[in-house]
Amino acid sequence: MWFDVVIMLSCTGCGLVCGWIMCAITGFDAGHYHPRIKECGVNGQGEEMSADQLCRVASTLHEFTTTMVENVDSYQTRVQAVNEELQEAACPSSEVVFAAVTQLIQSNASVQNQLQSARDRIEQQTMQMNSGERRDEIDALTQVLNRRAFDAHLKQRHAAGAGAAGTLALLNVDLFRRFNDVYGQGFGDEVLCVVADVLQSHLLPAGLVARFGGEEFAIIFDGGSTIEATLKIEQARAAIGQLVIEMEGQSLKVAASAGVATLMENETVESWLQRTDDALYHSKSQGGNCAHRMLGKKPTLIELSSERFSVPKLQ
Repeated sequence: MWFDVVIMLSCTGCGLVCGWIMCAITGFDAGHYHPRIKECGVNGQGEEMSADQLCRVASTLHEFTTTMVENVDSYQTRVQAVNEELQEAACPSSEVVFAAVTQLIQSNASVQNQLQSARDRIEQQTMQMNSGERRDEIDALTQVLNRRAFDAHLKQRHAAGAGAAGTLALLNVDLFRRFNDVYGQGFGDEVLCVVADVLQSHLLPAGLVARFGGEEFAIIFDGGSTIEATLKIEQARAAIGQLVIEMEGQSLKVAASAGVATLMENETVESWLQRTDDALYHSKSQGGNCAHRMLGKKPTLIELSSERFSVPKLQ
């Protein structure tokens, strides 16, 4: 019976070791499992990790597994010693059995603590790497996604195909050069930040907002109703038109133009983006401060009902 106890505890310890190794390596936590968690890449972003990131992960896992092999060997040695001690005793006393069980429990606890420490190190490094990835995808000035992140997401949406890809929009701040030329680049930067804030407050979380370049922003709505996405984009654009920024005793108005398009059958990413840009260009050619949606290759003005926007002055 005593041997059964030892075998049970040693198997429990080995199972604990294997389970914690798998948890530490995969990041899976049974206590926090949710059936809606999607499959993704190593970095949790649905994209393959870079060669440099893979090298860092491999190095960490190599160090981790080397340490764990040593710990498991030590654990097995202790278990073997307990087995031998019990085998040498023809009829082990309760004190001997209690001491054996105590040693095994202590060994299990030691291995568990070492595993937790190693797992914490891996999770900390993973968080640091993911944080670095997020920094690489954020525009430093406006704190929205940058062009790199936008391009990657646009390709993902394009892969979903017509009818499921979502709605794409480009928005450009009207007469932006005037802000820079008259009031300086610092004021122009402030305008961009304010516009980015308005876009995010109106479009998140349904829409993705990115700085496309200069004074231009890109917006992607993933799936959903094209009409609803178009109206939300126009509402955000109209809200920008209500902005008043105080500068050197003057009240300065901000306005923006936009172009919207949905993916057509058998259309390339480049063509989709070009049609959206054509819709934006048409808005600009009409004097700005408006938005057009491309129906095929025909731009159509986007209009709202007599809806009012209440946006406070920004000073």
